[in-house]
Amino acid sequence: MSSYRRMLDRDFRDRQHARLHKPHIEPFTDLVRQLTEEADRGPMPYIVPLYGGVDARVLSLLGSPGPSTKAHTGSGMLCVENNDATAERMADLLAQARIPVAALLPWNAYPWYIPELRTGHQRPRSWTPESSRCGACSRAHPGSVLSCCTGASRRTAGVSSSVGTPT
Repeated sequence: MSSYRRMLDRDFRDRQHARLHKPHIEPFTDLVRQLTEEADRGPMPYIVPLYGGVDARVLSLLGSPGPSTKAHTGSGMLCVENNDATAERMADLLAQARIPVAALLPWNAYPWYIPELRTGHQRPRSWTPESSRCGACSRAHPGSVLSCCTGASRRTAGVSSSVGTPT
């Protein structure tokens, strides 16, 4: 096991599920339950309590949850500790940009699990820093795209420079 992927450890995973009602994450736990019940679109992963919840200073937005977020075959949560390449890549990018996990709130543009996109037949092309352009400065950034984007965002949006400070 790498230094990530702690969701493979049942005790770690159970501790995270037991903490879903901590004050900083409970509003999102309730939102996930409400959206799952009302929308009738299937399962939706919870947000792991390792994240900042209502205290987060950074919002990360991805496309849709991957297979490691499914409750019966994965962790049932959005987490940089999930057993998949996307989680590990996000953890690496956060470390590179020196953004603590507790400063982050993850979400997905389409927050429900999409099984037909995960069968391998119509899987979308993976995002890579080399194939992307920075939304803040419109340049391609091989390697350190997150550092550029967060730096530009801090300057333009007035976000505190303490966001990138490790804790």
